[in-house]
Amino acid sequence: MLQLIIGLNDPCAPGYDPRTGLFHLFYQWNPHSHAWDKISWGHATSKDLLHWDHASDDTVSESLYLELTF
Repeated sequence: MLQLIIGLNDPCAPGYDPRTGLFHLFYQWNPHSHAWDKISWGHATSKDLLHWDHASDDTVSESLYLELTF
């Protein structure tokens, strides 16, 4: 979890999906190191905007991103 806090940058594209009752947040991060290198998009979900679950995969589904932001 510390790696996520250190390497997290540029949170953006928050969205709410009323079908699932989840808030979604996309952000940039390095899933392999705290160093600013090989940046990827991350995805987290929350039911209450206080507690967040980080998606286990290293990449974000483009279709999910487009569905929630447009």
